[in-house]
Amino acid sequence: MKNHLKGIVRFWNRRPLSQKIFLRFMAGISLVSVAILIFFPEYSKIVYLTFLSIPTNSFIPIPHEPLILYYAKIMHPVPIAFYGSLGAAISAFIDYYIVAKAFNHKKIAPLKEKNAFKKGVKYFKKMPFITVLLFSTGIIPVFYPIRILVPVSGYSMARYLFGIFLGRAIRFTALALFGYMLQLPTWVIVIIGVIMLLLTVWVPMENFIKRKFCHSKNGEENDDVERETFQVSA
Repeated sequence: MKNHLKGIVRFWNRRPLSQKIFLRFMAGISLVSVAILIFFPEYSKIVYLTFLSIPTNSFIPIPHEPLILYYAKIMHPVPIAFYGSLGAAISAFIDYYIVAKAFNHKKIAPLKEKNAFKKGVKYFKKMPFITVLLFSTGIIPVFYPIRILVPVSGYSMARYLFGIFLGRAIRFTALALFGYMLQLPTWVIVIIGVIMLLLTVWVPMENFIKRKFCHSKNGEENDDVERETFQVSA
């Protein structure tokens, strides 16, 4: 038992300050959430919204729009924007560390020396906060480049998280107001979610299949050329 406790203490002492702050914050959020679920179950939807906003705003290809549209039927847009953005900021923190660790790996680190990558970092550094804000509001629809450029460029995590929170708050407020006005039936929201999920998964799958098909086709063509060359030489 003592050895386990010593191991936990060593693990905690080795963590950087930002990780310690995050872990304490998450511990506090978890305790408050449990207390709400037990003593104030009428506010449980706030807890579910916050924690569901974490995976739907991460690298996992799960769209967040259906979640916001559904909550717009049962909550005011302002708390939706606040708690949804809180979950998005938590997700951004986790993504930041995963990407930073990944790009320090010896097999992935060489990508940072590619010209295209260097150009991306260079342009990002010109207006980093505005770029984060534009991407997180959805004005620029593809968010994945920012998840990579921010930690690799060494941009301030605090500013990044604030940009994510502010941008997502703007986006979620607009989505919640839209959902509040339309009051879409739940089955319609489910269909929208399924379609968005399929589109999110299908596009990279289609590109992967095309690359594999082109590669195999080129390989067959090269084999045919080699056969013909061999026959002619024979």
